[in-house]
Amino acid sequence: MRGTGQRAEPHARAPWVAALIHENEARQKAHDAKPSAEPVADMLLFSGFGMLVMGFAAICVVGPLWAIWKWRGAWRVLGALPLPVIAFVIGRILMDTSRDPTSHNLWPFEILMFGLGGVVLFVVLVFFRRVLGVSA
Repeated sequence: MRGTGQRAEPHARAPWVAALIHENEARQKAHDAKPSAEPVADMLLFSGFGMLVMGFAAICVVGPLWAIWKWRGAWRVLGALPLPVIAFVIGRILMDTSRDPTSHNLWPFEILMFGLGGVVLFVVLVFFRRVLGVSA
């Protein structure tokens, strides 16, 4: 193969290509004309998931702080356990994403997993305190 240094003539498009481009443009205009409203169920699901994640994180912070303030003895230590765990998880997420923003793409699920464990532990402790009749 040898080059001649001359530009090649542009190839004429086949008739079906022009028809396909025209059809694609018509579909795109029809799609753009539709109102893009998210279904309410999707919006509620997304918002509910976010509230659940933040609620678990809040319970893992507020619950242990309340236990440290109100409970005494070994109960105070056990009640405080979810606080350093969730603080470590959230701190690790913040530190890692400050270095590499893509390192914790699923961070809500991390908070959800550890937050669920902390909430379950705290609820079990409150239940046993009630059953055993422990005061203060």
